[in-house]
Amino acid sequence: QFYERDYYALKDSVFAVGPMVKWLNNGFALISINGENAIISDYIDGQDPILILNDIQQTLDSNYFSTPLITDFASTKGYFVKYLDEAVVISSKEAVCDQLIADFKLGNTLAINSTKREMIFGGLPREVSERTYNVNVHQSKSVYNGYLLETVLGLNLPTEIETSNSPTALACNFEINDFEVFNGRGNAVAISQDGEIIGFKSGKESFKTKVEGRVLGGIEIIDLHGNGQIHFLTTTDQAIYLWNSKGQLSSGFPIKPDNEFTGAAKFYRWKGKSYFLVATKNNVYHFDAQGREIDLFKTKVEVTSPIDVWASQNKLFAGFSDGKTFEMYSIESSSSYRTFGLPEGAISAKIPNELIHFAMENDFLTRIDQKGTKASYQKFTNGTILQVTGSKSPVIIIKKANELHFVNEKGISFGSIRLSFNEIEDIYYYSGDSGKTSIAIIDGLENNVYLYNLKGELLTDKALEGSRKILLTKSANSIVKSSIVGQFIIQY
Repeated sequence: QFYERDYYALKDSVFAVGPMVKWLNNGFALISINGENAIISDYIDGQDPILILNDIQQTLDSNYFSTPLITDFASTKGYFVKYLDEAVVISSKEAVCDQLIADFKLGNTLAINSTKREMIFGGLPREVSERTYNVNVHQSKSVYNGYLLETVLGLNLPTEIETSNSPTALACNFEINDFEVFNGRGNAVAISQDGEIIGFKSGKESFKTKVEGRVLGGIEIIDLHGNGQIHFLTTTDQAIYLWNSKGQLSSGFPIKPDNEFTGAAKFYRWKGKSYFLVATKNNVYHFDAQGREIDLFKTKVEVTSPIDVWASQNKLFAGFSDGKTFEMYSIESSSSYRTFGLPEGAISAKIPNELIHFAMENDFLTRIDQKGTKASYQKFTNGTILQVTGSKSPVIIIKKANELHFVNEKGISFGSIRLSFNEIEDIYYYSGDSGKTSIAIIDGLENNVYLYNLKGELLTDKALEGSRKILLTKSANSIVKSSIVGQFIIQY
């Protein structure tokens, strides 16, 4: 239902003396979503609804209020108010506000849906004082020269839009620094740069927490005990945090150092047990699954790059780097094994029995084995390695101008994509069990996600909205695309 401001003031005495009549510009819409009522209200410049309500209730920076707005709306529950572009959305359920904001950001509005717009507005006057649309009636009322003009169309039109293909929106209510997803749609965990963390299960918030210190890296999902039960891992300069799927801290965590950590903790499993490695400049701490310190490694390099762990000839090694020098370190003997130089921008990759690196050197793709021996492959003039993905058969993704090239560990190209844009914010390479490959790419200027195959063909009719990070995961017989839109994780 839509109501014009002055008209509704004559109908509702609560509204007429309440705060909303003061901030409204034209009017408001009263809608029902999932059985909950919500108000979408415009407001006059300089008459901020949230500031007005905080002033009335003598609160500071709150977005939850109890001051009556209209008759029978959230009269006993109170309500949340959130900004929606140049309007506000109001509901007693914060999740309803978040859903409406997500739909707006994703363009699920009448303004771009001509079919639904015609269904609701077709056959009715355009400028009205009240408009009602539900399963039984299509009605408008207008006040003109002292007369009430009413138009009624009994159309029995459907009130629900098909949503089987609609995106899932998970409201984090903070600026998302990183996120991960698991087990299909609606299951995710996210972290802000300030250390706020939120978990979701089946589309609903499952836990919230906050960590101390500066976040290093992002958040990671791990199988702590190798039994399929997930845990969430994150590191700050002050601690390592580990939670179970319910958001409960694991025994022995957080782990707090004597000196600040300088990089994210590396989790690995070896001979049925779980361990963590984390650096403080030239020291690397070694912890077990209960957070107990079992060793301290003195390194020859200041560890500033992500730590690698791999097995070679049934011996366990760690890799430490400052971006210029690589140190291969024997975990079992707690001793440095060898060091060698790395080209600028080198990226590590694990293959069976070995850790290797790839870099661009004099425009040639270069491979460096774990002895430091280099091999040069084909030339990519002014090329840049964006990513090395895959654990057993690495794929090197190289950007050259507005082209992407996909190269295997032997230096052989097996696919390419020519893009219509040049600013790539993130890329995700997904190869399914069927052998089909999908590549998701975020246009960093337009905040759009495009899906391609290795032939460079688009896999979708239109771009999806998303920014900063893109993930592709399998769910049943489909691929779920997850990205960030504002303060939401959006899953298509």
